Amino acid sequence: MKTKPTDPGLNNCRIKELEARIKEAESQGSSISSKPRTSNSSSGGSPSNGSYTNGGSTVAIGSRTGTHSPGNSLSPPVLLSPAHRSASDLSSNGSNRSGVAPYEPTSDQTRRLLEAFVLHQVQCAFELNTDRVIANLRSGATEPVLPVLLNAMLLMGSHFIEDQSLKHLEPVLLERTKRDRRKLGEGYTRQAVQQRPSSPGYISSRTFKPNSPARKFKRLFESDQWRPRDPVELGEAINLWWTCCLLDGGGSAMNGLPPSVSMNDISTVWPCMLVDFEAGLVPNDNYSIAALLDPKLFYDVANASKDNVKGCISKAIILMTCAGQLDIERVANPAVSEQWWKRFESCDRATVRFIETLPPVRTARNVEELAYLVFIHTLAYCATVQLHSALAEFEIVIGAQGDPRGIQPDGTLGGLSWIRCTEACRATTLAARLIADLDMKYMHMFIGLSWVCVAEVLTRDVPRLRQAGQIEKAREKAEQLDVMEQCMSRLVATYPVLDLQVRHLQALKNW
Repeated sequence: MKTKPTDPGLNNCRIKELEARIKEAESQGSSISSKPRTSNSSSGGSPSNGSYTNGGSTVAIGSRTGTHSPGNSLSPPVLLSPAHRSASDLSSNGSNRSGVAPYEPTSDQTRRLLEAFVLHQVQCAFELNTDRVIANLRSGATEPVLPVLLNAMLLMGSHFIEDQSLKHLEPVLLERTKRDRRKLGEGYTRQAVQQRPSSPGYISSRTFKPNSPARKFKRLFESDQWRPRDPVELGEAINLWWTCCLLDGGGSAMNGLPPSVSMNDISTVWPCMLVDFEAGLVPNDNYSIAALLDPKLFYDVANASKDNVKGCISKAIILMTCAGQLDIERVANPAVSEQWWKRFESCDRATVRFIETLPPVRTARNVEELAYLVFIHTLAYCATVQLHSALAEFEIVIGAQGDPRGIQPDGTLGGLSWIRCTEACRATTLAARLIADLDMKYMHMFIGLSWVCVAEVLTRDVPRLRQAGQIEKAREKAEQLDVMEQCMSRLVATYPVLDLQVRHLQALKNW
């Protein structure tokens, strides 16, 4: 996740440029047919637990059968994934509300959209307790679901759903979500914050809008407007904070902008599964980013075998972000300080510990676990590449001058950092091959950033190896690059915003 160092003036220009592109993309997405589509579908069956009114459609609440998986270890064989429920768990719902859009989904359409949303709630960055959301979707709920959150859920369902007959609802729901967000203003409830990462502006608008959800949620924590009523609400707040923080950091990096909240200012404890908050199994510590990089604490904090999937994803993204920031500083000031080297060693040490304690990708028991493990491994490999790619280039330069630090035992150029980069690129490719036939809707968008980072290194290595007569090594790395390109091309179909990264990668292949 690299960004170029820029001054505030350039940042403002970049933001204005992005906002103009967003408005243009959104206006194109809003051009829908003025003729409403109708459907004779019904929800089927009689309500078993109640019903609600969604516009003009009444949707039955089916019996709930979803359960939480026990345990929280990422160590095999127990890799806990957030629970995926069936359609009957989220049959639909919400409170009666005025000013609805002219095209209202039928009850059956709403149920199917919510089913698709629940299936992909992780990719939608949904962190609220699903059981409570279900209960609050019913009429007369004590904490009714905000219309903007419900519309964001339906919108994401329309994006991920396989049924093409419901795709026409996506622009309709996009307009409804935008309208309700404008009405909401600066909300500070968990629901108000949740709708920001859950709404797919970064997908539908084909660009990631830097709307600073992390900074807004930081103000929620610091304000007196809200306090958790129980451990589950505390868990929701902590996990939602991390989701906003990581999305903000990744989205800012994609657009060449600094994050809204500096990592030095983050002291929130690492996220855990909501079921652990509910059962009182949350670790009794205050570890955060500083502990991950602390020379005395990293060995325990970076131990992925003791962590849950949410904690592992957060730590992997933080390590990748730290590595990218170090590289940015090195580019801005090649004569790095002693303090820079200490931070480099801290990040590298934690990354090595994290990778060596991760469960192997091959231990995944299902599609969801495979997607999680590939994502986490890839983020960690990307951190390694960002830490060592510049040093690898330096080793090649000094190796060409006869310095033994830049010459491998077989006589080829490159030292320890070059080997670390090569191994990370190979491992990234092996993991990517395991999901070559997987529906990319199961993958997180940010895996694309890691793939591009690795591919950039490969585009430099291939021609250099060919010129040095290392044909076999060049062929191997060219094959790895092909895998990265193929995966990125498939990922773009789900996350169009990554199209710019694909074109950038293709432009680098000038050999």
